[in-house]
Amino acid sequence: GWGGGPLNRLLFIKLLYEVAGSPQPGASAAFIDVGDSSAAVWAAETGVVSGDGKGRLLPTQAVTREQAAVMLYNYARSLELSAPEDGPAAAELADAADAADVAAWARPAVEFCLRTGTLTADGSGRFLPGDTITREEAAAALEAFALYVEANQAR
Repeated sequence: GWGGGPLNRLLFIKLLYEVAGSPQPGASAAFIDVGDSSAAVWAAETGVVSGDGKGRLLPTQAVTREQAAVMLYNYARSLELSAPEDGPAAAELADAADAADVAAWARPAVEFCLRTGTLTADGSGRFLPGDTITREEAAAALEAFALYVEANQAR
């Protein structure tokens, strides 16, 4: 269930873990601030998240749009998938009205999400990288991402 309120980091990871087919992770724990969570361990093992550098996942922190982009991008990279060079959604980060607001560490990921149509700019052409991702946006992004993975994964 999605519950109410903003989407937090652990919930977004759980949703992405479901997209991945909920594989059984190798270890049992990955972060000091998350208990028994296969999703969190899987995310650490696949490089989807690396935590805060002090062993913490910060599970209850709200997910921003650029953080969500990075998690999706990291998972795609773990599957050795890359963004299409062109195609219907070949939107460039440079096209976004607020491209300068995207953090340097998130730029390749945001570009990937724009190109794959996983996360899109708003009606006025802004990506809004620092905004908390809404449940609707997350659901749409994960759905688009799952379709992208399905279409591009090596058979």
